[in-house]
Amino acid sequence: MIDPAESQSNASMHEEPSKSLSASPPALPSRFRVDPILLGLALLAGLAAAIGAVRSFSNAGAEARPIATSITAILAVLVTPFLLAWVAFRFTSRSNRAANVVFAVVLLLGFGAYASRGRAPVAEPVRPPSNSTSLAEIRAISEEARRASLAGDEDRALELTAESATKLEQVAAATTGSEKIVMEYAASLARAQNDVLKKYITAAGQYSDAGAASLVGLTDTESIDRRLSLLAAAISAHDGVIAYFRAISDRIPQELAARGVAKKDADEFLSGFVANAKVENLLAIHAAEHGMLLAARNRFDLLKTHAGKWSVNPQGDLAAAAEFPEADLVEFNRMQSEIERLADKQAVLIEERKSGG
Repeated sequence: MIDPAESQSNASMHEEPSKSLSASPPALPSRFRVDPILLGLALLAGLAAAIGAVRSFSNAGAEARPIATSITAILAVLVTPFLLAWVAFRFTSRSNRAANVVFAVVLLLGFGAYASRGRAPVAEPVRPPSNSTSLAEIRAISEEARRASLAGDEDRALELTAESATKLEQVAAATTGSEKIVMEYAASLARAQNDVLKKYITAAGQYSDAGAASLVGLTDTESIDRRLSLLAAAISAHDGVIAYFRAISDRIPQELAARGVAKKDADEFLSGFVANAKVENLLAIHAAEHGMLLAARNRFDLLKTHAGKWSVNPQGDLAAAAEFPEADLVEFNRMQSEIERLADKQAVLIEERKSGG
């Protein structure tokens, strides 16, 4: 087979006899070729850009650039040097040297621009200013509710707790994901606590207005029955309070899990709730309260059992008749002492709560 290059050389020799017969045949046209070292650098640049993009996507603390935009930028960094190098190759009489210089320069400039863009501060998803203000406001409202409760102003405490629940719902409306779910749950938890406490506070208020554990207003069986009826309603409502707070530490993780909240976030919420609500201290305060209610009921039952054998003097103390059994009178007085003891214990627990203990 005849080599085309050789044929062309022979033809040229016949056409131009003045040229030396020993002259070398012209070289084949150069093919576009990027230096392997530059190709390696391009691959490394692309790999580095891809890793940076993946890290950006996985960064939950900042707003990552859109995936499509990042991929486009990476492709531009890799493809543009090839295109411009090819153009340089064609316009410099097929010079691979010039093409490789252009390739190297464009690659460095492109990767530098991409890296600078990646380091530029990315706008973080800043929550609306009202959210931050609201969270601080919620904490202030909750603290005011706590102080009102400790001061005995339960109605004010309920009102403030309801207000904090409303604020939590407003903040939750401006958030997304797990944070939104947790805030909505916190609001529902505050409302549920309000409901169970309000039932007791209402029943206890009616009992208190009627005279509570004092003997004032008691004259006969009918008057005792009326007091006992109010006391029974208060005890029943208080049973609900104690049951609610005894189960709350177990219920919170379950309810959050049912809403799709991760265990880590649920545990963190529970830890904060237990610390702020001081559940153990709260249960101890209510245990003392419950003991006083039960002791008062025992005293009223004793009076009802011995109707007609007692009266109440102007100072509100029991005046037992001679036929009032001595053993029952001792028990009646013991119950009164128990009420006083529990009241003192409750006062200490409340002071501990006030001091943060």
